[in-house]
Amino acid sequence: MGKFRNLVDTPAGMDEFRRRYNIPNDVTLTLAVVDADRSCTSTTMPFSIASIVKGGVRFPLNPLLCRFFSYFELTPMQISMNTFRVVNGVSVLNDLLDLDLGIWDILHCYSLCRNKGGKTYYVKVRSLDLQLVTELPDNDKHCSDFLQVGGNWEFAAEEVG
Repeated sequence: MGKFRNLVDTPAGMDEFRRRYNIPNDVTLTLAVVDADRSCTSTTMPFSIASIVKGGVRFPLNPLLCRFFSYFELTPMQISMNTFRVVNGVSVLNDLLDLDLGIWDILHCYSLCRNKGGKTYYVKVRSLDLQLVTELPDNDKHCSDFLQVGGNWEFAAEEVG
């Protein structure tokens, strides 16, 4: 059991979690049982609780994060916290500075690497002199507790049609 599970393991905790992380009502969250399969279903996608708490994931997802998953054909359970931090950090830079940085800009500064176990991926800085997001923690553990996220998690309501 991970250190963030207690945030969502009761109805009151889940309500507080939704409030704290601004999760819209049209996004469903279901806490997965311990050691559950981390697969996607036809209606849900697994996200570690830490990706929301520490990785900056918000729903609906920012478009750059959606493009990142699609481009590399990865799921949220396959990338490290620092990868979430980099992609979401670039998205924030885009918003704050009115930029249009994308996947190629990220890949100019970082390489996507697979961990030794081969199950998760992380970004590795190519040069310490050329980073889009700095001050990333050295300890980048992937957490085991996750939520099955459904509903309108991927696109903002105005993007759906």
